[in-house]
Amino acid sequence: MPYSVWYHSLTDATVLDVLPDLESDGVLEVAPLVCGFDPTDLLAIEHLEFVWGRSDRWAGVGEVMLRHDDLTNLTSGEVPSPDHVAMDAVLDFCAQNDAPISLHHDSSSVGMPDRHEYAESLERALDRHPSTSVVWCHAGVSRQVDPSGQLDLVRRMIERHRNMTVELSWVLLDRIADENGADEDWVRLVAREPDRFVVGTDTVARADTVDTRGAQIRTFLSALPESAAERVAFRNAEALWFG
Repeated sequence: MPYSVWYHSLTDATVLDVLPDLESDGVLEVAPLVCGFDPTDLLAIEHLEFVWGRSDRWAGVGEVMLRHDDLTNLTSGEVPSPDHVAMDAVLDFCAQNDAPISLHHDSSSVGMPDRHEYAESLERALDRHPSTSVVWCHAGVSRQVDPSGQLDLVRRMIERHRNMTVELSWVLLDRIADENGADEDWVRLVAREPDRFVVGTDTVARADTVDTRGAQIRTFLSALPESAAERVAFRNAEALWFG
């Protein structure tokens, strides 16, 4: 029997249920995000409005899974896209509520690293919603999608779309930082535009993977000027999700 995945709206209720335990010791502060909706469903906005109204703790929306190397093939129905009509109401909601939205959207497909054929749909959404703060998770890179020319694409997009922040996390970290140091071209770009990037692990289940990602993040940050590293490490995240 083939595997399949489904959108699960109870995700958001579960997040609110566990939030008190996560913050019980007063050390950890969490920025919970709403994500339990189908981004191709025209009623997604109703779910978002309902869940958002249940708590004043919500800090934003995401990670919304759009074009994804694995999940796209495992999910029935329409392929979600940033410029899908159902996402227009969601993106408008985010602007109206000063809520950043994190999007996973591959820029290319498996086996075609040069095309960046999906970047255009993200740009259309950014153009249509210039007041919405969008966080592009892993800069369009996935486990099976290793686009070429990604640095140039990111450079062009942050220059053109001032409402977009790029998240350096997950498998993108494998490409820009390792035990030998940080990629100099990425370091130069981030150092020049430090307000446009945040870092994260994007890791679940295995603590050792979190440690690996943390080491990669420290390597990359150590290659940046101190003021830029501070903004990328936490100042930008504070402004987005804890402001």
